[in-house]
Amino acid sequence: MRNLLSFFPVKQIVFLLGLILASAAAVGDSAFSQEEASASGTGKPGIWEEREVTLSVDAGLAPVVVGIWDGGTDVSLFPGRVFVNLKEVPGNGLDDDANGYIDDVNGIGWSWIGEKNEGPLRKMSATAEQLEEYKPYAKGANDLQINLDSPEAQLLKQHIASLPKEAVIPFFEGLGMYYYFAHGTHVAGIVARGNPAIRLLVARMDFPFQYVFPLPTMAWANRQVIVARETIAYFRQNGVRVVNMSWGYGPESIEHALMQNNGSGNTEDRKALALRIFDIVRSSFQTAMAAASEILFVSAVGNSHAEPGESVDLPSSFILPNTIAVGGVDPAGEETTFTSFGKVDLYANGYEVESVLPGGDKQKWSGTSMASPQVANLAAKLLAVFPALTTVQLRKLIIEGCDEKVTAGDHRIRLLNEKRTFELARGKFSAAGTCPGAIQESPVPSPEG
Repeated sequence: MRNLLSFFPVKQIVFLLGLILASAAAVGDSAFSQEEASASGTGKPGIWEEREVTLSVDAGLAPVVVGIWDGGTDVSLFPGRVFVNLKEVPGNGLDDDANGYIDDVNGIGWSWIGEKNEGPLRKMSATAEQLEEYKPYAKGANDLQINLDSPEAQLLKQHIASLPKEAVIPFFEGLGMYYYFAHGTHVAGIVARGNPAIRLLVARMDFPFQYVFPLPTMAWANRQVIVARETIAYFRQNGVRVVNMSWGYGPESIEHALMQNNGSGNTEDRKALALRIFDIVRSSFQTAMAAASEILFVSAVGNSHAEPGESVDLPSSFILPNTIAVGGVDPAGEETTFTSFGKVDLYANGYEVESVLPGGDKQKWSGTSMASPQVANLAAKLLAVFPALTTVQLRKLIIEGCDEKVTAGDHRIRLLNEKRTFELARGKFSAAGTCPGAIQESPVPSPEG
């Protein structure tokens, strides 16, 4: 996701806080002006609505289990579209089915240090009132981090400017806490849109939100090996076919965390240790994902606006037959001010994408975090209509259905096209288990946004 929420977000947190502090005294200034933001997204004819496919609620669709591997999901917002472990008794504090997880009714959860904990939403020390205090500023923080000027970004800077100096970092950490709390729900709303057959399975990860990041160690890395292996095993045991991963990180983020904690002496030692830690985690994720050939893993490529190069970030850099890496474009299908151009399989809309927050409110967020779940959304719809598709067939259909274009920035890219992909699928495969008319050609808004 590489906006405020990423798997190892310390560099983004430091950057965003610095940007806010630098600009708070001069409200109205930003990395990009409103005109530049407009050129990146607003004021152009949109292409996405006419491409969208919505599945009919009364069609004979096959249920599809989709993993939301993120910071937690408010499952109450998706009635009838959530995975349910019928062998587990909700809320009794027991592992009723003896699978190693307590109360895994809708999925599983892990702490940052790799300990199992239950519940689809993170247990917060903050009160409901405190969470509500931060909610209005979540979009502004997201926009500032990806260099988008917006009314919400201006509102955040005005608020920061009004705070006493000693209150800035506590406020910022609280804002990060809320963003981590809400991110997975926003992603899930995009994944679930227009698909009554989806069954969301939550794999929650509790990301740190402190300004000084927890010290990464070899012991922490070895716990992440367990998290990767056991989470993906859980997906496989419960029939997951698609997983959305709107997060990622590389060795430089670990190195920065080590520096914050004064770890490992000089720069070269710190760099070497960061690489050893990262290699352990990266290898474990890649091995576990490669073995789960029946699952399509969809990941965000990041918001650094980097040119093509040799990225080692996990998971978007993995070149496997069951992975898709997704970049973000604007409503017109043109480059945004944030998307990366490294190893990218295709691009989807990542600009001002509306979805839900815990409790049911809606906001429009931007970033490749919002583009990736649109590809997962299409994959789940295809499997609802064509349940016999293999992962290789599914991936090929999605990519072959894209439109190829050269952007104004001279990047040759593929653009997601749901309707064209379904046309290809109808020509190649039988929609076994579905009835005629299961696919509606005009989009119907869903209550999840």
